[in-house]
Amino acid sequence: MQRYMIVFTTVCCFILAGINLYLNYRLYNLARTKAEAQISEANASEGAAVFSSNVDSIYADGFTGKDMPPVMADAKPSEPVPLYFLGTKDGYITVFYGPGGGTAVKEVTGLPANALPFDEKLRLSQQIPVYDEKQLAKLLQDYGS
Repeated sequence: MQRYMIVFTTVCCFILAGINLYLNYRLYNLARTKAEAQISEANASEGAAVFSSNVDSIYADGFTGKDMPPVMADAKPSEPVPLYFLGTKDGYITVFYGPGGGTAVKEVTGLPANALPFDEKLRLSQQIPVYDEKQLAKLLQDYGS
């Protein structure tokens, strides 16, 4: 009988912990929704002031908003993103674009890749990142000469 009481007590504790977790989640979402509604009602110049002045009254646990992660729009990329990639296709130097190494063909240059030294062919097979039009023009001029 004592074993059943221990099991029953343990199960009740888990159920109460789950209810507590659920209620905290609901409180957080309610507070967040209320803050978002207040910001959307205020005009753009007053939006930040309304949020910062009401955030303490919204959260029951005294959350101030200072622990929140920065907004992704404010995040700066650690390195520039390439505009194009220089590679080869069907034996010709080709300009690619698109994310992650570029898969879409922008232009097949007509410059044969087979005439290049081995190290340049290898570099082109790994796709050379190009960050602007000026760099692209210089690379194509260098490979064309």
